[in-house]
Amino acid sequence: MKTHAFRGLRLACLLLCASLAGPALADVEITDGWTRETPPGARTGVGYFMLRNTGSQARKLVQVSSPAAAGVTVHQSSVDAQGVARMRPVASLELAPGQMLHFEPGGYHLMFEGLTASFKVDDEVPVTLTFSGGQPVTVKLKVRSLMDQGKPAHEHAHH
Repeated sequence: MKTHAFRGLRLACLLLCASLAGPALADVEITDGWTRETPPGARTGVGYFMLRNTGSQARKLVQVSSPAAAGVTVHQSSVDAQGVARMRPVASLELAPGQMLHFEPGGYHLMFEGLTASFKVDDEVPVTLTFSGGQPVTVKLKVRSLMDQGKPAHEHAHH
């Protein structure tokens, strides 16, 4: 029970700090956002996009949320030397000036937990990202078919 109270307090502090910080960060670009459709009754989903720090200062992603899920966390997938795939939560990510970070299958990704509804092809899922030193930024992830294996949209244009 104490853990939930601490999370709530931490979230309130993050939101308050973000609201006092000023305008959204113009030096963090968020592009190519997408997610996969989910079967009816699914409780989890994933999200992908690309982050780029075009500014001269490091920026840290400190919070992610969405009305589409009870919680959204950043995870990183990896495969060890024995070929075992693992996924671990990531508390925060720092982007150095000029750094680009891809959220993609097999690497960094968002985990939507406690979905409020199924993700349906061609819908858009809103996600709010909060960076240190800036207000929350909301982006929309386009829902793709489960058959889509993460290829950029331009690769599908000729099909």
